[in-house]
Amino acid sequence: MTKNQEIYLRTPIINDVDFMLQMENDPEIWQVSQTVEPFSRSEIENFIRNSKHDLIDELQLRYIVILTDTNKQIGSIDLFEFDADRNCAGVGITILSEYRGRSFGSQALESLIEEAFQNLKLKELFCNIFTNNMASIRLFESKGFQKVKLLKKHTEIKGQAFDEYLYRLMK
Repeated sequence: MTKNQEIYLRTPIINDVDFMLQMENDPEIWQVSQTVEPFSRSEIENFIRNSKHDLIDELQLRYIVILTDTNKQIGSIDLFEFDADRNCAGVGITILSEYRGRSFGSQALESLIEEAFQNLKLKELFCNIFTNNMASIRLFESKGFQKVKLLKKHTEIKGQAFDEYLYRLMK
């Protein structure tokens, strides 16, 4: 995985369990990850131990975003919903709130795009973004993602329907 000057990406290791529990069980993130109940420590441990880190076998890949100078975990970025017929995958990113607005998400997305297109040989990446999530819209558009569709009332959270944009980046 490419190392940027401030961050790098790596696959999860068992030492990431507490960090992943913190991220995965943050209700603020649930609405974008569509999580509905907390993960247990054993679920996270099993995910890490049993993952082959193989997009084709598991239809997803998770990377932890690490600060280069301190080796501190500050976020995660995923490829998910891999479609072998179309050779594409979805992208999801979460950066801890105290590290947002400092270009770490931009660097992580840039590294993931490079990994997806050059090493994994994908031809397309896509993401869904809530229409009011301007920070994510700016981030993905800055990396060349194009808005292709408005998905009206696409996601329901606690009885409320939200509109999303579908974005796509082609190789």
